[in-house]
Amino acid sequence: MDGLCNVAGVGDKVTINGTEYHLSIPTPLDFGELERHVVSLRGNPFAELAKCIDEFPPEARHEALKGAADSIAHRSVRATQDEVGAFSGTADGIFFMLYLMLRKGHPEIDRPEKADELIREINEAETAGLMRVVSSLWTIETAAKNLP
Repeated sequence: MDGLCNVAGVGDKVTINGTEYHLSIPTPLDFGELERHVVSLRGNPFAELAKCIDEFPPEARHEALKGAADSIAHRSVRATQDEVGAFSGTADGIFFMLYLMLRKGHPEIDRPEKADELIREINEAETAGLMRVVSSLWTIETAAKNLP
């Protein structure tokens, strides 16, 4: 049909390791959380610098700190569509998006690692269900871009 079920929030079901799970349709809040997660993966240059700044000569420390500050100052607080798309295409991205879709109907899945644990022993027959998840995410993402 026209994909209206995706916008209406009907959701879907998938079987993982012999158990049926309800997948909720991602909301704008979920897309925001996905973006925030992608931004968090960029790392903190100050944290990296703190590990080794004592090894720098005193005169170089100021420049190193200035470089870290400049790195953050010129960094967008938003993830680009390319960054989100690249992350979404990785195993970690799929696990994270699956977590976002599962957590509403399954309170026991309260962090991304729980979704990761579910999929660790997935068999080939269940792969088709995960492919449905990924394709529905892209459908929802397209629909979400068109919302006011």
